[in-house]
Formats: sequence, C-alpha cells, structure tokens
Amino acid sequence: MKNIPLPDLYYLENPDLKQLFRIMRISIFLLFFCLFSLMAENSHSQNARVTINRSDAPLESILNEIESQTDYLFIYKEDVNVKMRKSIHVSSKPVAEVLSILLAESSVAYKMAGNHIILTRNAALAAQQQKLGIAGTVTDASGEVLIGVSVLIKGSGQGTVTDLDGNFSLAANMGDILQFSYTGYIPQEIKLKDNHSLSIVLKEDVKSLDEVVVVAYGTQTKRAVTGAMETLDFDKLSDVPVAQFTQKMQGQIAGVQVNQGTGVPGQGMNVRIRGAASLSTGSNPLYVVDGFPIVGDINDINPNEIESMTILKDAAATSLYGSRAAFGVVLIQTKGAKAGKTNISFNAYMGVQNVPQKGRPEMMNGTEWAQFKKESYEDLGQSVPTAFQNPSQYGKGHDWYDAMLRSAMIQDYNVSVSTGKDKFTSSFVLGYFNQDGVLLNSDYQRISARANSTYRISDNLKLAFNLAPTYSFENRPSSDGAFFSGGGLLANATLTPPILDYRNEDGTYPVVVTTPGVTAFETPNWVRSIQDIVNKREAKRLLANASLQYEPLKGLVLKTSLNGDIGSNYQHNFQPSTAGRAFAAAPSAIAANLYEANNRYWSWLSETTANYSKEIGNHTFELLLGYTTQRFRSDYSAISGSNFSDDRIQTIDAALVKNNPTMDVQE
Repeated sequence: MKNIPLPDLYYLENPDLKQLFRIMRISIFLLFFCLFSLMAENSHSQNARVTINRSDAPLESILNEIESQTDYLFIYKEDVNVKMRKSIHVSSKPVAEVLSILLAESSVAYKMAGNHIILTRNAALAAQQQKLGIAGTVTDASGEVLIGVSVLIKGSGQGTVTDLDGNFSLAANMGDILQFSYTGYIPQEIKLKDNHSLSIVLKEDVKSLDEVVVVAYGTQTKRAVTGAMETLDFDKLSDVPVAQFTQKMQGQIAGVQVNQGTGVPGQGMNVRIRGAASLSTGSNPLYVVDGFPIVGDINDINPNEIESMTILKDAAATSLYGSRAAFGVVLIQTKGAKAGKTNISFNAYMGVQNVPQKGRPEMMNGTEWAQFKKESYEDLGQSVPTAFQNPSQYGKGHDWYDAMLRSAMIQDYNVSVSTGKDKFTSSFVLGYFNQDGVLLNSDYQRISARANSTYRISDNLKLAFNLAPTYSFENRPSSDGAFFSGGGLLANATLTPPILDYRNEDGTYPVVVTTPGVTAFETPNWVRSIQDIVNKREAKRLLANASLQYEPLKGLVLKTSLNGDIGSNYQHNFQPSTAGRAFAAAPSAIAANLYEANNRYWSWLSETTANYSKEIGNHTFELLLGYTTQRFRSDYSAISGSNFSDDRIQTIDAALVKNNPTMDVQE
C-alpha cells in the first residue's frame, strides 16, 4: 500500500478545540433529528383522517370537532364568519378534503401550515355574497294576500312579517334559506338563487285547521276561531326543563312578552299579553285551569300536569270573563287519558345553576380599594392612615359579593300513569321539584299530584272529576332592597371593604367585621347574616273540579260544574341577634325581630251552560246560554315582635316587645 501525504490535513492537539468540534457534531446531530421529527409529525398530521356527521351546525362547532380528532389548531381573525351553519357527512376522510367540501361556496378560505390551519376571509366570494335586498308577496291558493306571515332566514333568527298587502322585504345572502310559516298553513322553505321578486303561495294545512282547541266555554276547530289566540302543545315542549310553566311560553307565542322578573327559586315569569297599561294595578293575565279562573299562586302548578295552553290575546276575552281579562287570558288544559290506551312514563332532570361572571357588578379587589382610599386622603391633603399606606399588602382581598353566592342544584322528577277503557279513563301525575338558590340559604321544594278521571255513564251522559293537591316550602332570605333598608343584604355586601375578611382563621364567621381605621361605623358580617336569617314559607293548596255533561240530542250539550280552590300560606321570618340587615347597624338582641303571617283563602265557582251548534252548508251557528256564580274569601293575619333574649326560642311570646297584630278580610 502506498502512502499518500496529506499536507492540508492536521490533527488537533489542543483539547479545547477538540471539545468545540465535539459540541458541533452533537448540535448538528440534534438539528437533523428535530428536522426529521418535524417532517414525520407534519406527514402524520397531513395524513390525519376524520369522521364527521353534522347537519345544520355552526361552522365553529365543526372546526372544534376536527381539532378534537386531530393535532390541528385553527387560527382565524374576527372577520371570518364561523357562525355560518353547515352540513357535512364524511367518514375517514383526510382533513384537507373535508375542508374543501366544508368551505365550498363560502366566503372562507384555508391554508395549512404544519399543525396549524389558517382561515381567512375570501374577499372575492365575500363580495359575491353581499347582502341582497329580497322582496316578495305571500298569498294563499286562491290568491288572497296573507297578513302577518313569518319570514325567517333559516339558522340566523333574523326575519320579518308580511304587511297588510302581503308584502315583505329583508336583506339576505345568496344561498340563504327563507322559511315561511303561518297558522293554519303548511310551512315552506325557499333557497335564494337571485334577488328577483318572490311570489310565495302557502297551502292550507287541513289537518291543522281541523284541530280542536280549548276556548272559554267549550272547544272549537282552528278553522272556526275568529279571535286572536294561539295554542301551545306541551307534549312538544316536554324536553324543556323548567320550574314553572310560564317559562315554556318564552319565545313560543308572537306578541306575548315573557320576562324573568326575579331570581327567587321556584318563582315564575312576568307575562304580558296586552302590555302594561296600568300604573296602579298589575298587568298579569287571568289564568283559567280546566275552565276555572284561579285566584292562587300559579307557581304551585306542576308544568308536567299540563297538556295544552291557549292564550286569548284580543279584547274579546273580556266579553267572557269581564274586567279580569283586561290583560288577556291563559286557558290551561290539564292532562287526561285516552280511551283504549295505557301509558306509564317517568321523566327526570338534574342540573347545576350559577351566576355567570358576565353581568355581575365589577368589584374592586383589596389592593385597588386600598389604593383608592390612599389617593382620596392624598387628594384632600390629609395624612394617609396606616391601613392604606401599603395597598399591595392586601392582594386580591375578599370578594363579598361572590361569597354570598354558590353553585346550586336543581332537580325535577315526575311519574305519569294514564289508562283508558271503554267507559272509564284516568290520568295520574306525581311530581317532586327541588331547586337550591344561587344565593346562600335559599331553596324551593314542591310536591304535587293530580288525578283526572272521566266516567261515561251512557252514550250521552258523562261525569268528570279532577283533584290536584300541592305542597310547597321555601326559604327566601331578604336579599333585595336598598343598603339602608332592612333587606338589602346583597347591596350591603357590595359596599363592604374588600380588605376585610368575612371568615375567622378557625373557619368560623364573626358577627361583625368592624375594624378601626378601616370602617367608619358598625359593619355586620353579611355572609353570616344571610345564613342566620330565617325566612320560611309554606303553601298548601287543593284544586278540584267536578262536572256532569248531558247531550239529549245532536248538537245540544248541557253541562254543569262545580270548582274549588282552597289554599293557605304561612310565613316565618326571624332575624337573630347575630344577623344584621341594615347598613351601619350592628346586630344585637334588641335588633332581633320576628314576623309571622298567615293567609287562608278559598274560592268556588258553580257554572251551568247550554250550548247548541248547527251546521247548514258552509255555515256554522252556535248558541250559548249559561249562568255562572263565583265566591272568594281571603283571611290574612300577621304579628311581629322584637328584642329576644334567646335566638333559639323563635316565638312571639319570647319577644320583649310585641307589636299590635294586623288582620284583613277580602271577599
């Protein structure tokens, strides 16, 4: 072997240089290793496949599902419309192919960069999809214009109604689907292809028009109804979990305002059918249960006992119920069994409630409040007290508003049994509802039952009997009101300095949090007060109906009924010596007070009617003759006292100061 000299190469004798080259070799190796790993991961991501089956879903939710099945992360700006609704059904398809299908004919474009997918607004397509002015006319099959037809852009909640000439106009995108709906007509959907004027013809829904609806005295078909009324079928709303039946009316009836009036557990909504037209009286509608105008609280009625609800919206209701119907009428028909069918059902739901952060008052934390106090003293040219010289020492402090709240459970259980034979039908509903309030020491429970039975004595004679007992009890602390009144616990909590702690080091709650140099007056511990104050309410109620119906000849119906509503309400409110309710007033035995009230009422109604109907050709004639009498009486009594030597004895005899009792009778 021949030796070849290599004059240009040399060995490194310096140990430091050897170490440097060794580090360089390791660095180059790690660089190539990471590069190949990234290439492998990128290749894996690009080969990722997804399976999605979604119909009419927001684009945002579909993108979230892709992220959950892959390592991809979507990035986009606010101008990208991810609220548009899309439908896609793919099985084990590559992500790129899925996105091409999903975003076709939309104003959104995409670009894949490693594990990131960047969504951008496609300016060209967006320009093509500018809002178009859509106009048209809606008529029936005979060419008559239809007034008040609902025209909605599907999936957007935006829409309008037709005017007196049956015309409508709105702004929509190309490709949007318009939904046309009108009572008694078959709904229709139209996909927009251009901005030409639309001529929509709605066909009558014969089946819907022949449906029987409950009216004030008897029933009618929708075809024969001339007044302004709407009917809600509660079977279609059975999946809506609510505490009170008026909550199911929200968003279901045009022209009816249903708003949350209070956050008290178990309480209902404010229903306005004909607006609020009085300054001195309430604007609540009249509630009629199985033909009986009730006088008690509607919160006692279990929503699962209701079969349907008819709302009379126009002034014609006053011709039937008088001035009581000035603000509309809600006719409630409870569940009954059908002949030849037996049904047993059980439904339940459970949930958790809390007060969301959005909407809460924005409270200062400890550092912010102390800094505010420090600056106020400095602005006035006064020396800063020791407590406020170093605001940062308090950190976040204590959120008194949040301490008054909690996450609360809500539960509802119902069992329904209905059976029907040739002559006898019976329906039974048993329910239990339990709702804890998001406010400490607040809750509501209701136990209800209803039995509706019908016995057909003969082909033309029928006897019906309904019985519905209810028992409810609740604890309702006096949380609302101004800070200077006796019930503004929440308002007082928001005014308490956040540098004060509502809890001792051992976990107990002090009676007051008065701190020299921080508070200018006595400050009760509102977190303890809301838990110590007792405000219990119990309600017992019995609704009963009995009727006898006789049909001596075809078209003539004679009916007599007797209805009763009996109830009692008891309230026990005790403020112990450890609780305060008014700002700047320290809790004490002298301030301890008791208030007890009882309200008992009864109402009965006797009604006898004769109804004759006759059809001659296309005309229907009805004649109603009746006599109704109703009696009501309410007895209310209340007593109060103060200055209790022992908080454990919560009776009026234990009060050192007894106030004169009050009584009231209404008939």
